[in-house]
Amino acid sequence: MSRPELGLATEVEIVDRQRSDADTIRVRVTREFNVRLCNTSCPEKNTEAGRRAKSYVNALMPVGSKATLFVPTGNALNLMDINSFERVLGELWLTEDLELGRHLNDAGFGRPVKEMG
Repeated sequence: MSRPELGLATEVEIVDRQRSDADTIRVRVTREFNVRLCNTSCPEKNTEAGRRAKSYVNALMPVGSKATLFVPTGNALNLMDINSFERVLGELWLTEDLELGRHLNDAGFGRPVKEMG
């Protein structure tokens, strides 16, 4: 699998990882919002496993780093088409072939989910 082309995907800036679990990342496009990763479910931040997962993500994605956000929606103008607890559901691609949700699963910090929303 490789990073999607821009269109329904756009470059974003990582803004904050401290306020949420490892599977929710705050990003900035023209405004800030939380992205709930589609392909993983990580332990909650108030557990030891959740703290380890969050620490791993913090090291992997420094604030200010760039990623590509892909939102699986039929309407590119409506990023909130698919949402979960006031978070946009999407994929964060850190490189051409590294999608954060699947990477967290492979690293043992998350578990795969078939469908979110």
